[in-house]
Amino acid sequence: ASRNSAVVAASRTLTARLTARQLSGNPCRLAYLHHSGFSMSMHQVFVYGTLRPGERNHHFMATATHLGAYTTPGCFTLLDTGPYPAALDEGQTALVGDVFAVDADTFAALDRLEDYPVHYTRRELATDYGDAWIYLWIAARDPAWPAIEHGDWRRHVESAG
Repeated sequence: ASRNSAVVAASRTLTARLTARQLSGNPCRLAYLHHSGFSMSMHQVFVYGTLRPGERNHHFMATATHLGAYTTPGCFTLLDTGPYPAALDEGQTALVGDVFAVDADTFAALDRLEDYPVHYTRRELATDYGDAWIYLWIAARDPAWPAIEHGDWRRHVESAG
């Protein structure tokens, strides 16, 4: 039974990854991949806020490999919640960030930090470095949170400081 469930999980993950690649022709379409049940040893993650180099939560990326800077297509809204940004899966803002390769333990730590799947969900995003997970806000929004029109959390914090 254990072997069969592993095969089914692997099949679901492969199907989800193929779907993500098929959707990547439209840069604003993100794959909705949830709980595949299949754990890979390495994951790529696009970070746009406090996990970026020089930011206060970057220590979570201590064992990660920085693949490079990346700016998404203009498909999002970036909000300033106060202590951290929240990206929404809608809008016309390009997000400025970085892509990292992370191991399974770091990926699990990021899920805990982002309170996945309560406050954030994950979607797969096509990047210059291959498909990468992006955390997107799904919890209730405060109407007082201002939008960061230029999509760059670091620039926003530096200009406010």
